[in-house]
Amino acid sequence: MRLEGKHVLNANRETVWKMLLDPEVLAKTTPGVQSLESTGNDTYNAVFAVKMGPVNGDFKGTMAVVDKVEPSEFTLKINMMGKIGTVNATGKLTLVAIGSHQTEVQFMGDAKLTGVLARTGQRVLNGVAKTMTQQFFESLESELEGTAPRSGLRAFFHRLWQTLKNIFSKQRR
Repeated sequence: MRLEGKHVLNANRETVWKMLLDPEVLAKTTPGVQSLESTGNDTYNAVFAVKMGPVNGDFKGTMAVVDKVEPSEFTLKINMMGKIGTVNATGKLTLVAIGSHQTEVQFMGDAKLTGVLARTGQRVLNGVAKTMTQQFFESLESELEGTAPRSGLRAFFHRLWQTLKNIFSKQRR
């Protein structure tokens, strides 16, 4: 499975760089993250719960940030295992300054899936991945603006609303 895209954030490149490498921020803004614990220099143990459509499961594994070129790019390696399969993914993020107050985050990655995940279907998984990516950037924007949801319940309803909007807009097409 391949995922790529870009998103513009209203912050300078250094601020975005710091946020993308801050485990507390990532734990708050990444959909499905239940915990993210540092195990050393740029390595983490992670627990994810994915519950979208037919894709439901808990995953445990590791994440590592490698090939850092501060403040412009890094690669993220993810290895997760769960009852419904495994995910081995590598993604590169590139931060491009747009003036002094905006940053374009470009991302490109590949994931190898096994088990039920691999049999779920490329179209469904691409939709889930796209929705989760959109939710991540919306949460990161809120964090940058200082308006991040304060409670788990508020964050849950915000994500639910965004997911429902996406589902219904696709049905109209």
